[in-house]
Amino acid sequence: MGRIGPLPLWGRLALLAGALVLAGAVWTLAASLVLLLGTGLFRFYPHPSTQWFLYFPYRNENARLGWWITTSAGIATLAVLPALARVVWDLFLRRLLQPAAQRKPLYGETEWASPSTAKRAGFDLKRHL
Repeated sequence: MGRIGPLPLWGRLALLAGALVLAGAVWTLAASLVLLLGTGLFRFYPHPSTQWFLYFPYRNENARLGWWITTSAGIATLAVLPALARVVWDLFLRRLLQPAAQRKPLYGETEWASPSTAKRAGFDLKRHL
């Protein structure tokens, strides 16, 4: 998990809860924005926030509104789902599905070369240093 290091289960669950709240907020904003742009109602709501939930109960009364409710929900889901899937992968699934032997550090593993190793690799220490 980068700089914060490995977290205990409660820490990963707390991060997942925060990610779900953030994903819900981003989904709501994206769905509302697409809905208002698609239906032409953006001029009445220049700052979209929760309009998707405002118009959702009326989706069956107007075919155009119903289509835009469905379309905006799909577009918002396509925008949010990959990021949420990545969070779940990083916090939980990577440790389960990837054996420890296959996990490599970000910058690799290096050791100092001994003079004999350098000679076998073709380096002339007198000339290259």
